[in-house]
Order: sequence, then C-alpha cells, then structure tokens
Amino acid sequence: MDSQSFHIPRKRKLNGGILITPLIDIVFLVLIFFVMNASFIKPTSLQISLPETESAGPAETGESLDIEIEASGLIRVDGNPMNTENFAAFLRRAREKAEDPSSFEQTDARIFGDAAVSYQQMIRVIDILGNNGIRSVSLIADSAEP
Repeated sequence: MDSQSFHIPRKRKLNGGILITPLIDIVFLVLIFFVMNASFIKPTSLQISLPETESAGPAETGESLDIEIEASGLIRVDGNPMNTENFAAFLRRAREKAEDPSSFEQTDARIFGDAAVSYQQMIRVIDILGNNGIRSVSLIADSAEP
C-alpha cells in the first residue's frame, strides 16, 4: 500500500431541530399586536347616540342586564323590542324563573339610552327595575372629546 493515507471527511451533524425560543417570541409579539389593535364590538345592537360626559369611566363587564332605549322610547333587552308594560312583565318572569330571588336582586342593570330619550322615559325604566328588585343601575355614556 501506498504511504498516502486516505482522509475520509466526517459528516457534520446537522442540527435538524427547530429553535423554539425565537418562535415563542414571535408568537407573543403577534398576539400582543392583535390584542392592542383589536376593535371591540360595541355592546349595543341599535344605532343610538349615547350622551357624552367628561367623567365617564369604563363600563364594568360581568353579569348584567343590558337595556337599550331608543329615542322613540322603545326598549330593547337582548335585542328584543318591547314597550314599558312588556318590559315590566319580562322582569317579573325573569325574577320568578331565578333560582334565588336575592341573586336576581343583585343583578346590575346597564341602561344604554339614546341622548334624545326623555327624562320621564328614563325614570320610568329605572322605576320598573326598582319595583322588580334591581337596585344597581348604571347609565352608560360616551366619553366627551376634550
């Protein structure tokens, strides 16, 4: 044999795995981007013009009864139109169906009233709520532009 030695090149090990840390970073950045740029749907199903206030805070979320009042005086609960008599009957039925009447009384009512709704109509709705045991009522308004 020759004095020449044969040098067989070794195969380099290829790192075939996916680097997971940069992938997680990118996923979190994309998630943050979409959360920050999401446009949340307004909770009303009507085209009502809410009154504006400079001291309005964010509306609380959770268990609440959302009531919408149109400028014409029509009341909507969960998108179902009704007049004041039907609204009172709706609350009586809901209170009777509640497993615990005291839990129904702790329900928060949020009123989304059009800016053109009469003061009398607003008081009538609040009075019906009070007569049916609901004591926590919030009037929802838009923040005024500074």
